[in-house]
Amino acid sequence: MTDDTYTEVQFTGSPAQNYRFKLETPEGGNTIVSIRYSNSKTYGIYDNENRYIPQTDYDATTETAGPITKSRCGENRYLPL
Repeated sequence: MTDDTYTEVQFTGSPAQNYRFKLETPEGGNTIVSIRYSNSKTYGIYDNENRYIPQTDYDATTETAGPITKSRCGENRYLPL
């Protein structure tokens, strides 16, 4: 079993309208990326074939987006600061 890798990205200026990350993880490992944006726009995640990947479902118990379960590639959630 491979340990999870956690990466944090923080922009020092205005983020580009579109950009791409390529993350390679050893088989069996997970990479979790936290991106801190300087504005409150809504962002979307798309796979390498330009298919939209929706964020995790809303969790009424915690009143926020559901946790990252590491069950699929591109899993994402939005947490306001």
